[in-house]
Amino acid sequence: MKLLLLLFVLLHISYSTASSISELRALITVKSSIADGPQSHLSNWNATTPLCSFTGVTCDYTGRHVTSINLTQFTLSGTLSPSLAHLRHLRNLSVAANQFSGPIPMELATLSSLRYLNLSNNAFNGSLLE
Repeated sequence: MKLLLLLFVLLHISYSTASSISELRALITVKSSIADGPQSHLSNWNATTPLCSFTGVTCDYTGRHVTSINLTQFTLSGTLSPSLAHLRHLRNLSVAANQFSGPIPMELATLSSLRYLNLSNNAFNGSLLE
């Protein structure tokens, strides 16, 4: 019985860590397509900072899944990465009032938990439903 309990705990920890690493990699990939503004808001988006401590990022109560990204008015430019689609628990995404351009990633449509999306006041082309 103790062995079974230990196995369950180890599997749970392994799954939680793998999920967190996947979301961490996704956000680092997202950052790689963004030019940070003069205030360097995204300077802590790196592998040594806990995911839920990234500027503009909010996680769920367990601290394992990204649920919200708010990068409004951060003076960012570049493009939105399709890697955002790896954030399966994302409910809110706002990149409003920046200088993003290029296409809106079609992969955003796969985010079934997404309830709020604000892409306003940028220079995106195309539409989400092309």
